[in-house]
Amino acid sequence: MAALPYMQFYVADYLADTAHLSAEEHGAYLLLIFNYWQTGKAIPKKRLQMIARVSNDRWADVEQAISEFFTEVDGCWRHDRIEADLAAVRESQDQRARAGKASAEARKRAKQSEKKKEINDASTTVERPLSDRSTNKEQNRTDTDNKTPPSSGDDDPGQVDDSAKSDPVDYKGIINLYNDLLGEFLPEVKVLNEKRKRLIKARWKQKFGEHSHGSDMDFWRRYFLHVRRSKPLTGTKDGFDWSPGFDWLLNENNLAKVIEGNYHQGDDYRNDIREAS
Repeated sequence: MAALPYMQFYVADYLADTAHLSAEEHGAYLLLIFNYWQTGKAIPKKRLQMIARVSNDRWADVEQAISEFFTEVDGCWRHDRIEADLAAVRESQDQRARAGKASAEARKRAKQSEKKKEINDASTTVERPLSDRSTNKEQNRTDTDNKTPPSSGDDDPGQVDDSAKSDPVDYKGIINLYNDLLGEFLPEVKVLNEKRKRLIKARWKQKFGEHSHGSDMDFWRRYFLHVRRSKPLTGTKDGFDWSPGFDWLLNENNLAKVIEGNYHQGDDYRNDIREAS
């Protein structure tokens, strides 16, 4: 076990148990239990005097005085109270480690489930292959009447249909920034559908503070970097099994909360968006 920066020390109990010790014996005893806690194991007898820092002519008397607090086992001095405290600390560390692994596994399953859902959702917008002959007459009639093929711009962020050429909104640029800065933490955007176009367009027209505008790509870079700095929003906070997606981050109310630092604390709180405003 790695050394901890602290140990449990019950002053009243210590003074009651050691009232008969001299100042020299107090010092030797404290040095020994400090070493015991730091190393996490019993102390070999051959190292006792060196750790206690007692001279040769005084060691025999000091050793006899403080030996009552230890039990000799296999040539080592064992301290029962410290052993009990160390066992409790080890158990606590093991519990936190197990909880951390469970949390990481839950996040992994959630991301896999989200990606699977996105793939399934995307597959429903793909045009039926020509070789697929439906036996349903009503379906065939509907397919015949609907002569306008689905727009590829809804399925691929990298493609935009002819009607979008006059649209000034940089859908692809915002999605690419999101994927580049947050793709390692959150589900990547692979489908540009009408719902996401509406979200992006609404934020594109919006003003955030005095100097930040939705049509400014630098604002989106700073916004996604601000999200990246938040442990809850990137799913990296222990015991926090939720993380958002692209649609959630572009929701007007959620975006305002993120900008205002509702999901940031401590070292994560530095706000590039406010600083630029």
